[in-house]
Amino acid sequence: AALNALESGVGSAYTDNFKLPHTQSFDAVALLQRDVPKASGDTEQIVIATKQGRLTDPAIRAKVLALLASTVKQPHVTTVGSPYTTTGAKQISSSGQIGFANVVFSIQASKVSAAAARAFVAKVTSASTNTLQFQVEGQIARAGNRDNSSSSLGIGFLAAAIVLFLVFGSML
Repeated sequence: AALNALESGVGSAYTDNFKLPHTQSFDAVALLQRDVPKASGDTEQIVIATKQGRLTDPAIRAKVLALLASTVKQPHVTTVGSPYTTTGAKQISSSGQIGFANVVFSIQASKVSAAAARAFVAKVTSASTNTLQFQVEGQIARAGNRDNSSSSLGIGFLAAAIVLFLVFGSML
């Protein structure tokens, strides 16, 4: 319990950001960062779904394009690949009810703060309506949706302790 309280107070220094120099992937990222910095970051996907109509309907298309235009103004976003271009036409399903747009960041997901990730996810998902839904998929989205509190760990530990005490009679 004391270690759990200490960890909650101090926090975790865990990071999945690491560097392996002279590997192909590290060299590729370094090359992108040097020569094409706008394309060197992570790519997220905005998933778009409609219950009524098709994504190509003029009213739905206008709402999607408005969201994509506001998304490109978000911090560290360099480009948003619209499904309404000739190259993006394959980003809409054959039923016309589901599609996606690629969002390219100028930095790696590990360098995006949790607050910025939450703001990005909130910006996209808040545009959802009863008939049109937006979701975000990718590392930044997972960071934005992650619950940063460790209280669930303490609750799980307490629940496990109660079960063990009752089942094995350790309490007595």
